[in-house]
Amino acid sequence: MVASYKEVAIRPHVLGSFLQYVEATTKHPAMLFNLDNHQSNAEESATAKAKRKRRRTRKSLLNKTSSGVAKNEENVMSRQVIIPKPNKKQGINENYARELLELHTLGVDGGYTQADVVATAHALTGWKVNGKYLNRIKKDRNSDNASNTFVFVKNSHDINPKTVLGQRLSPNWGIAHGKQVLDIVAQHPSTARYIAQKFAVRFATEDPTEAYINRLT
Repeated sequence: MVASYKEVAIRPHVLGSFLQYVEATTKHPAMLFNLDNHQSNAEESATAKAKRKRRRTRKSLLNKTSSGVAKNEENVMSRQVIIPKPNKKQGINENYARELLELHTLGVDGGYTQADVVATAHALTGWKVNGKYLNRIKKDRNSDNASNTFVFVKNSHDINPKTVLGQRLSPNWGIAHGKQVLDIVAQHPSTARYIAQKFAVRFATEDPTEAYINRLT
């Protein structure tokens, strides 16, 4: 997916809005897969777990009943009972959230804490790769045109309020939680300095002065 990542997420945005650039990279399947955000889901509440367990038990009993009452032990042992597969693994994955703050925006000394990493990970739950895109890639790996690759899965998102870098995100914002976090880090002073230093080292000198970095910032 590297070629697609360069052409779809990076090239169109290098001379434009940094916020749009970060959002495009965040939504691309190369990033979602490589840093595991595709696997990041909101924690299941005790109530939700209990409901899921009741549904599985009910379906299992229905399957048993529909197959008829066994006449003897042999029938009992040979009968197949279809038990529904459990839901996908629940839980937050912090990999992308940490890289977003440490490498893509603020920098390792940008003033964020572990709590900010966790809150960012929660905000980005539900940001996943479109299943139809995945099926297309499995059939033909040369068909990667990166169209309609991103999808927001509401049921996987943590709807609770969050605080990132001192800014509170209200509950039930859905996909706006993640977008607000990207906006916060894109506009943060530490990001400006971190990116400015990267530009200086890449294009001007390996040892830029503080005055030069400050001017670019």
